[in-house]
Amino acid sequence: MLERLANASKRGRLAGFKRVSDRSFEFDAFATPFDYSGIGTVTGAGEGGEITFELRARRKMPIIAAVILLVTLWPGLPLTESMIDTYWAWHRANVQTWWWYVPMWVLCLPWMWSSWKKSRLDAEADARKMIAKIAQELR
Repeated sequence: MLERLANASKRGRLAGFKRVSDRSFEFDAFATPFDYSGIGTVTGAGEGGEITFELRARRKMPIIAAVILLVTLWPGLPLTESMIDTYWAWHRANVQTWWWYVPMWVLCLPWMWSSWKKSRLDAEADARKMIAKIAQELR
């Protein structure tokens, strides 16, 4: 079963297909901004075997996004405060930078959560297309 899928991948019909072991394979499930990997595991033997699928988030982009968010908070806050102090010395007496900077930073968090959910839905849709292609190849 996996040999047929590997051959179809070599011919370009299953883009992103990678055989991981003699019982499992991986394929790309694209989404924006966070991509996923589809994992297929073969149970049973021969042509009567079944394939179970699982979707896993790739870690690279979520880690990059989290690092960028953290860097915008720290050292972003002290850098912004020092820049404001350089040009407007009167600022510190009236308004603390963190009073407006931290709430503005927190406004990004719901965007991250909605992006994560949207990416999951997009990846599931892309995985369904790939699963349909896999089913087509195994007929």
